[in-house]
Amino acid sequence: MPGVDRRHGVVAVDANTRVLQITEEGFKARDVIGGDITPDNLNRTNIEEIRDNVVLGGYVGSLVASDYSGRW
Repeated sequence: MPGVDRRHGVVAVDANTRVLQITEEGFKARDVIGGDITPDNLNRTNIEEIRDNVVLGGYVGSLVASDYSGRW
């Protein structure tokens, strides 16, 4: 896309897009969208987990639209 600096671009499926939580046991980190999720095995449970990760990771409004909509 014109005007996009690819060196600084971030997408939700990137392995560097992570959710970090501090728990009583210590740090807990995971991918926003796990590497095992594909369009073929996407289900309601996966979608809810991804949505929770997006919210916990603070990606609403940056990687995901504020109203959770998407356009292709």
